[in-house]
Formats: sequence, structure tokens, C-alpha cells
Amino acid sequence: CLLFDEREAGVTDRVLEAGAEIMRACVDAGGAISGEHGVGAEKRSFLPWIFTNEDMAAMQGLRAAFGADDDFNPCKIFPGGHGCGEGRIGFQQRELAKFGPDAHV
Repeated sequence: CLLFDEREAGVTDRVLEAGAEIMRACVDAGGAISGEHGVGAEKRSFLPWIFTNEDMAAMQGLRAAFGADDDFNPCKIFPGGHGCGEGRIGFQQRELAKFGPDAHV
């Protein structure tokens, strides 16, 4: 956990660089990049450090098989081209559609 004041000029970039260095040290020591809640947006760019393209394709295939509507943690690990809020709205709209055309989010 790196605490910082984002109002300080340049600190966000320094924290992101430090985070990348920590992830690199973890991988180099034989560890993983995931944490308690898996891999989120801030760590997905590090996935190629430990997974091959074939590994990534297999994970995307599993996700599609069990969550074809991208309802499971939208925008996590594999970017879907929309914001997480938009992903939740899409999920809500699909759920409401089950109740008829007059249902609203």
C-alpha cells in the first residue's frame, strides 16, 4: 500500500513506477502479481510478465464460457472497451429487460 497526496506534482507517476518495481520484484522472486481480489486494471499490463498469449487466450475463453455477458467484474483483467460503470448499467438493463419493456434502471 503506497500512500500519497495526489496534489503533489509528479507523485502519481512516481507511485505507479514504484508499484511496477514492486511487481517486478515479486515476479522475479517467483511470486505472482495477483492479490486478495485478483488482478485489476492497475496490474493487467503486468500479465505478460507471467502468462503467455496462449495462457491469456485460455483465461478469456473460460471467462466467456462462464460469463458471456461480461457480468463478472466488467473491465477487470480483459478490457472490454467500456467503463466499469457502463458495464454495470448494461448488466442492469439486461436484468430489467426480463421484466418487460417498461422496466427502467
